[in-house]
Amino acid sequence: MTQNEETLSERIRALHARVAHLCLEPGKGIDTMRMIQIYAGMVCELLLEYELPGEMMASFEDDLMQALNIDSLPHFDDKAKTLPPVYILDREIEFGRSFAREITMEEWDDVHDALKTLSNLLAHDFTLWEMHHMRRAESFVLFHECLKLALAFEFAAQDLCDILIEEKIAKEEWTLGDCISAMSAVSGWYAGSHYGHISDKSIEAIERMDQVIFIMTQESFRLGVEGSANWRKGLPANDTPINPPMDLIEEANPLIRKYTDFIQIDDESYIGAMIAKASGRMIAVACGGDFPEIEPAIAKPLAMMALLEAFRYQDQKRQVS
Repeated sequence: MTQNEETLSERIRALHARVAHLCLEPGKGIDTMRMIQIYAGMVCELLLEYELPGEMMASFEDDLMQALNIDSLPHFDDKAKTLPPVYILDREIEFGRSFAREITMEEWDDVHDALKTLSNLLAHDFTLWEMHHMRRAESFVLFHECLKLALAFEFAAQDLCDILIEEKIAKEEWTLGDCISAMSAVSGWYAGSHYGHISDKSIEAIERMDQVIFIMTQESFRLGVEGSANWRKGLPANDTPINPPMDLIEEANPLIRKYTDFIQIDDESYIGAMIAKASGRMIAVACGGDFPEIEPAIAKPLAMMALLEAFRYQDQKRQVS
């Protein structure tokens, strides 16, 4: 091992110690599910350095399976019941990605070496956890699902923005405001079709709607949209007739659904989350720079109103059906 490789390995192991400390629950030990999600975010960030991240993911997982003596990918029965809520997945994955950015890459080979070190740490931890409560095959399949979603979320956030810019702004003269409204509304549309009734005022329904809002707002914050104010400024009262931007939804949804079918994501909660993430990124694009295309005080409530109105529309439609 060269001096550079040794230094890089030490940095990653130091990050691993920090992550393990953060995931330590007093009296309970390591929160393994949280650590798996953070691991997935770290690996995702490094894979994105490659031209073909999907192929590199397959190679990385093949090496990890070999280290763990797993012959084939175990069957995953029910992802929705096993994995955390989608907003927690997004939060912890992004947390892991931010950790990976702390690794200084001086040469191209450093990315490969960093992935190799992470693979060794994963194999070590999964084997160690098996001695206590969690089979290594179970740990691996959870990691696989989290990593797959991590890459899908990042690709979707970027690709959906590009698709609307190329298909709607360039060809049909949509504005950035139209794109923000469309993506936010479609996100609320899928969230409303997946989640329970908001009109029953149950805490669970409100929280689930807020999860999608959380993903959208956090993505915009990460990309430089300042502050948490103005998101709900000027929104209509609850007794106002529901008025979602149906024309924008009908225009954008076929393009979005074609893309999610292509990347083989069919869970509507994940689809809604991906679109919310893309909407947050589009808000950051519109509000960025010294002379923003749209002022944040306008873009944020524009997105929020579209999302909430589409969610309320779906709820109303269920009640009358």
